[in-house]
Amino acid sequence: MRKYKVLISGCDGYMGQTLYRCLANHPSLELSGGIDLHTRDVEAAIQACDVVVDFSSHTGTADLVRNCAAKKKPLVIGTTGHTMAEEATIYAETGIPIVHAPNFSVEVISFCECVSTTARLLGKKCAVDIIDVLHAQKSAPSGTAKTLAKLVAEARGQSPDDVVRYSYPEKSGARNPEEIYVHSIRGGDVVGDHKVVFSTEGSRLELTHRASSRDPFAHGALNAARWVIGKPPGVYDLLNVMGLK
Repeated sequence: MRKYKVLISGCDGYMGQTLYRCLANHPSLELSGGIDLHTRDVEAAIQACDVVVDFSSHTGTADLVRNCAAKKKPLVIGTTGHTMAEEATIYAETGIPIVHAPNFSVEVISFCECVSTTARLLGKKCAVDIIDVLHAQKSAPSGTAKTLAKLVAEARGQSPDDVVRYSYPEKSGARNPEEIYVHSIRGGDVVGDHKVVFSTEGSRLELTHRASSRDPFAHGALNAARWVIGKPPGVYDLLNVMGLK
């Protein structure tokens, strides 16, 4: 069996270290090396690999995409916190296949499907709050929280830009149930807890996902790395990897 060489971008971070450890459970993959924002000869490292998996910093995504495109190497991006301009860089690149997802856990994908269905069934008269709890070094809001807010809005026929709020007004008066609030908490070493609360008069429904390990995210990203090799140029997500679209 051929082994494909994986280059880990963000090699010294939490996810980088988890990817190193989890590679042993993927027999078709092997480590090519690791890079971070301070690596000097990035081009040579990319040339030597078959696929790049990125969990570094959103500030380095544009350069990484350009370097991968220049070397015709597929790319998996799990880094979050991109500005609109940085994200546009990802979607503007059509010369290589890219898997871009805010979360690579299959359990989180299932969670998102449940949230979307619930939002559609309960409609715009139900107030929605998203509780986003992660470790102290994580940017806020997380990519998963933003995805959840987008899913709720779209399931209710709303534009996320019109109804998603990332801070609660100091003096809000009556709650407008059509607005979706994201509340981010950062501290300690929490891997990732997300709760979506649907509230109506006399009833509250809570959907929760808690991650106790980074392993599911790493395995999902490595599965995406094997899948993206040989795919046509374009930007894919985890549903593509799972064969669901």
